[in-house]
Amino acid sequence: MSESERQALRHMPSYQPIVPALAEADPPLLGRLLISLDTIGGMVDFSRVAFSAGMVDFSRVAFSAGMVDFSGVAFSAGMVDFSGVAFSGGRVDFSGVAFSGGMVDFSGVAFSGGAVDFSGAAFYGGRVDFSDAAFYGGRVDFSDAEFSAGRVDFSNAEFSAGRVDFSNAAFYGGTVHFSNAAFSAGTVDLARPRDWSVPPVGLPADMPGVLLPPPEYLAQIPT
Repeated sequence: MSESERQALRHMPSYQPIVPALAEADPPLLGRLLISLDTIGGMVDFSRVAFSAGMVDFSRVAFSAGMVDFSGVAFSAGMVDFSGVAFSGGRVDFSGVAFSGGMVDFSGVAFSGGAVDFSGAAFYGGRVDFSDAAFYGGRVDFSDAEFSAGRVDFSNAEFSAGRVDFSNAAFYGGTVHFSNAAFSAGTVDLARPRDWSVPPVGLPADMPGVLLPPPEYLAQIPT
């Protein structure tokens, strides 16, 4: 995010209902924290919070506009549940997030507009579940992400509009699954990875809108 965007967002309405409870917990959260708001708009800032134990439940919250900032967050243990969440506009920032353990559940999430940013995210442990998620508008950015361990699951996800961008991503460990994913429109761009040593599985090679690395490009990068 540019500095001008950050300056603009500082003047938006801010709703920060649980950040102090997470950021200042000592000892770390061990129980369950349920986020029960129906709709979140304006700006919500969870940046640099560490999710290291217990369960945090965002399931069925609707992020409908504005800015939601999870940038730099560390998911290292426990469970964080976004299942069934609707991201229907605005910007959601997961850039620089580290997934190193535990379970982060995005199953059934709907990305229907705006921009969702996972650029520079590191997937090196645990499980991140996007199964049955729907990507049907806007842009989801996984550029420069690293997939080195653990499991990232896009099985049964639906890609029906918009763009999912994996440019310069590194696939060199763990497993990334696209089994039974449906590609009916839009673009999933995997054409220019930084590393393709352990490529994703379940991707259809001849599906319109799925851009895979051409052989001549793969010959120039590490394997």
